[in-house]
Amino acid sequence: GNTDIQTVTLPDTITSIGNYAFQNCSNLTNINLPVGITEIGESAFSSCLKLTEIMLPDTLTTIGASAFFNCQSISDTLNIPASVTSIGQGGLTLQGLTAFTVDAENDYFTAVDGILYSKDMTRLLAYPTEKVTTNFVVPDTVLTIDNYAFRGCTSLQGTLTLSPQLTTIGGGVFYGCTNLTGELTIPASATNISGGTFAGCKFTRFIIEDGNPNY
Repeated sequence: GNTDIQTVTLPDTITSIGNYAFQNCSNLTNINLPVGITEIGESAFSSCLKLTEIMLPDTLTTIGASAFFNCQSISDTLNIPASVTSIGQGGLTLQGLTAFTVDAENDYFTAVDGILYSKDMTRLLAYPTEKVTTNFVVPDTVLTIDNYAFRGCTSLQGTLTLSPQLTTIGGGVFYGCTNLTGELTIPASATNISGGTFAGCKFTRFIIEDGNPNY
């Protein structure tokens, strides 16, 4: 919650950034993440509204849940190095990106059309908020959409088609996607839709596919 600090220089001896370490440092614009860091904790940089750049080191293995949640000033692309093996729910929910990229040697994650998925394409982790798409179709392989994966994506326009195998939609996934409209079909496979999932969307009608025992 420090509102004064603007720049932080971490020593090369740092290997871990703890949970909530820089949360709500609302005027922090620059911080280096030196080679040697293996873990960024839960909500470590949550709501660092003015943080302008993130360079993830090649030693990083773990990004905690909501680690960069609500960072609003990141631009361009964010590369996930080959070393990353774990990304928590909402860990990369930030605003301003045009695309995610993933090192080709990463065994756990991949980016398709700039969107971040698990390597097997069953989990959709994050959509870059500045990527403009009309009538988005979630790939058929996706079973789970992470918390806040599309949060604030006003660049999503038109209709939304969910995966026919989708089971879980996390909390606040499409929160603030104010340009999504039309009918939305909830597939028969859906077992868990968390709170606030469609808040702010402008869907005209929800359709529950035949055979869904939960909705």
